[in-house]
Amino acid sequence: MNGLTRLRAGAALAGVLAAAAAAAGAAAPDTARVRFVNAAPKSPALALWVDGKKTGAAVPYRKSITWLTLPSGSHKLEVFPAKGKKGDPFFTLDAFILESGAYTAVVCKPPAADPNTAFLLHEREPPPGDVATVRYFHALEGMEFSSAYLESGTLLGEHVNFCSGADYHGVAPGKAVLSVKSPLGDETVTFPPVTLEAGKRYTLIAAGPESLRQTLLLED
Repeated sequence: MNGLTRLRAGAALAGVLAAAAAAAGAAAPDTARVRFVNAAPKSPALALWVDGKKTGAAVPYRKSITWLTLPSGSHKLEVFPAKGKKGDPFFTLDAFILESGAYTAVVCKPPAADPNTAFLLHEREPPPGDVATVRYFHALEGMEFSSAYLESGTLLGEHVNFCSGADYHGVAPGKAVLSVKSPLGDETVTFPPVTLEAGKRYTLIAAGPESLRQTLLLED
């Protein structure tokens, strides 16, 4: 089952996507690891607030914060512009229960957009040691859906909604070239190669406006 939860601006979870545990390290039984990614090209640098307090560094476009370790249990998570809590948050989760494990929030668009944020839950089991494990995340502006392939022929995701991700796939380690197609096949984007290592899990985010399509590779 999918471990990605799409959030609508202001609030609620909308579905769950199975995903990855952590090269960032498994969380202790009474803690959770949290990070977020700024994949919204028109946004300012963003910062995460946890229970009303700013936590971590400012995050510009195509960057992520390092993992934060929080006590397991109920927390309020918000993302605002790094310069201050002004206007609507980019996302808010009230009384969200963080269980032991790892979580990634991806901000795709400003608060008025819908959907604008996704929340990824990472698998607890370590990845296989002989392959690289990767999932595709779609944050390309102007594409409602996309399909993603590797040059090797591996289908990473078909008709993936904007601001959503696909399941993990085991692939051969080494250089990997991602190609993304629009729903009607009228736009195909091929990205520069990325390096995937055996025994590691990754989230590969394709983001940006039509004028500048780019990827961001995260080690999970």
